[in-house]
Amino acid sequence: MKIAVGYTGPRDACLVVRVASVSKPSKVEERRLDKLTATANRTIGVIPADGDGDALTVELLVRERGCEGKQVWRKALSATAARPAALLEVSIVVRDADDDTFADATGPFTNGQEAGTDCADEQNAVHPGVEERCNGLDDDCNGVRDDGLPPTFFFADSDHDGFGDNRLDAGQTACVLPPGFATDAGDCDDTRPFVHAAAAETCDGLDDDCDQQTDEGFFVGDGCDAGATCSGTLQCTDAGTSACARVMPLLGWYPDDDGDGHGLIDGGAVLACTQPPGRAPSADDCDDTNRFIHTGAREVCDGRDDDCDPTTLETCSDAGFKGFTRFPLPTNAGWNAIAPFGRGFTWVVGDGNQIVLRYFFAAIVPDAGQEDGGEVDAGSVIPGFGDGGFINYTGKCNGNFRAAWATPQGRVYLGEGNQIDRLELDAGCLEGWHKIEPSAEVSGLSGVVAGDGGVTLYATLRDGRAVQVREMGDGGARERTWAPDASNAELYTVTTAGSEALFVAGTAQPGASHGYFARLDRDSTILSVAGAGQLRVQASSALGPSLAYFAGSNNTLFSFEDAGYRVLSGPFSAASHFVGVCAFGLNQVLVVDTEARIWRYSGTVQADGGSIELWVDLKPSTNSSLRAIGATAPDDVWVAGDNNSILHFGE
Repeated sequence: MKIAVGYTGPRDACLVVRVASVSKPSKVEERRLDKLTATANRTIGVIPADGDGDALTVELLVRERGCEGKQVWRKALSATAARPAALLEVSIVVRDADDDTFADATGPFTNGQEAGTDCADEQNAVHPGVEERCNGLDDDCNGVRDDGLPPTFFFADSDHDGFGDNRLDAGQTACVLPPGFATDAGDCDDTRPFVHAAAAETCDGLDDDCDQQTDEGFFVGDGCDAGATCSGTLQCTDAGTSACARVMPLLGWYPDDDGDGHGLIDGGAVLACTQPPGRAPSADDCDDTNRFIHTGAREVCDGRDDDCDPTTLETCSDAGFKGFTRFPLPTNAGWNAIAPFGRGFTWVVGDGNQIVLRYFFAAIVPDAGQEDGGEVDAGSVIPGFGDGGFINYTGKCNGNFRAAWATPQGRVYLGEGNQIDRLELDAGCLEGWHKIEPSAEVSGLSGVVAGDGGVTLYATLRDGRAVQVREMGDGGARERTWAPDASNAELYTVTTAGSEALFVAGTAQPGASHGYFARLDRDSTILSVAGAGQLRVQASSALGPSLAYFAGSNNTLFSFEDAGYRVLSGPFSAASHFVGVCAFGLNQVLVVDTEARIWRYSGTVQADGGSIELWVDLKPSTNSSLRAIGATAPDDVWVAGDNNSILHFGE
């Protein structure tokens, strides 16, 4: 018989064929085929001896690496030696995946294969007989990995950035780098792959390069200018750099030209963190030329929408200028100047030492005097106004007072002759507090209170000069005198526009009727000079450095608007003269004249044939010639004149 063998397995293997007769099993014939190739086909002939019979047992064996090697395959067969010769086909497959001549030792095994000696049949360098290396493998397949070799300590690398956690308790020893470990321990945060000793430091609040410093070089927290009037600090950005970040919210600020704290409706907003000059946080002002008109303002009987709400109606049934019937002065007293300093509070002064005060005292009166028409003893307590009376300060300061100006706290400065007197609410008078040269005659007085409480006075003199008087900390004064220009003007009035500018006015020459105006800055530098024909400017009222009104002879009203003077004449008797003016906003002006009239000017309207100026006679309850007007608001207006006339609008 013939045995045809098809072989696939390790090179250099040995095929052993054993044949025995069934009748004589102890008589075994063996043949060996050495040095098999990885694939081989062999045919083996088997002829039994005479007398042994045809029934045979056949055993096939495969040994790795020669005929003395380990048995790795076996199969026993039964056969009959028939004639002509029978053919027995046998397929042998022994696994040696890495072709290292050592058969697989791990299994699973089927179809006769048995365990070989290769403990890692997928790795050609691992099999019996090789030198053991420290690599985490059983290189020589003796059942022990890295036996006898020193291991290496590796550091846990959970974020797989190639740098291990520098904590020793997070590492392990091994001969080969285990997965999730690293040889370098330069990782101070093993949860972030971008944090390790070789990383570049970025601005992110972390110690990116593990040098025990955070965001070094980015100056985080240092102060900086964030623009738009915003202060800021350097902070980290998403881009990993530092930039200036605002520490205050960015707000919208709206035009507030009239300084009432309310921005113009529909005015363009400017974004800033702090309030820019001339801006307000709300856009609820329907007239930004008048600080008394805005949302929430008190509605006054003045023909205007004061609260910016057309649905709010003015209450005018009992409105108007009202006189005071209970008075502490002699009949026919004449008043020259008014100095209001709070709602309902004012000084009124005139010739012959005449001074009265309307004020609510909840204090003891230091000197005897008169109140509400009756005598008040020194040391008594004044309860209040009653029905609108005054406190008589006549004689506290002596003189014919032509001008007056009061601080918001009620201290009043009086212009008379060549000096300025100072009178306190407690009736303490510093007569001659500041004296000008003997030939001077004070004709107008105004002032400004600085943020530190210091007072600067401005006085006009009849001889064409002006005086700046600054009150010193010791109560004294420092004077600066100047002439607005070289002309020999005669000045009658001065008005301040806060601390930004002031205006003086009068006539161009003594005794002439040629109007004169000058605008100066707070250091008394002349900004502009102008003239107007055939009048004498008697009174002035400034709303700002770019807006002021002047009143004078022949019932003439002037305006200064944005560096230009303009005549606003009214259709009145040429025999009458404007002697006082009080402005609240653009085209909201009150003037008084020598014919006992109070006029309200409201600008112009266009009509057929041109523009018409709007004048309204407010018809005060007096027939006496008026001399002065003063106010703190459109609903707190004082007017005074001849024959003891004092009128008030707003109560």
